[in-house]
Amino acid sequence: YKRQDIKEVLDPEKYDIGFEQTYFVTKELEAIDVVLPYLARRNWTLLEPTASNSFVTCDHPVILSWEDGANQGRFRPPGHGLIGTAVFFPLAPSLAIYGTFERMTPEFLKVSDGTVAQLNSEIIINANRHVFGRDTLWKFWTPNGYPEASDLSKGLRFLRGEQS
Repeated sequence: YKRQDIKEVLDPEKYDIGFEQTYFVTKELEAIDVVLPYLARRNWTLLEPTASNSFVTCDHPVILSWEDGANQGRFRPPGHGLIGTAVFFPLAPSLAIYGTFERMTPEFLKVSDGTVAQLNSEIIINANRHVFGRDTLWKFWTPNGYPEASDLSKGLRFLRGEQS
């Protein structure tokens, strides 16, 4: 082949590559079958915030992390079946679920504003594009305290590691 022939074959203007929506749904359902047994083995706790705070959610709301906080990172998550991991997922502004393998946790736990703010920060960091809250009174964590949602644009750069 001549160089020009290869360029013509690889020209992206000549092709329209796409996937049917059902392809992605099928892949998601296959993934559920793999992960579901590990989720069923966890000890789950329902978390309720205080009246002065609420949980947020986002377009990527399931947080899978190491329980001890080590090895955190958006691009190196642990696996769903690994000992020492925790799964967190907000169900509503006033309710979230937290699951681990090791500890027998209480089935229901009222959590402090600080804990809710830290969990909200994890949700914010995990978001691809959108964060959703019931109102603008929810809080998130920064080293300088617990700002409200109205200050998110200031805190977002820090949470994503773009500034210290």
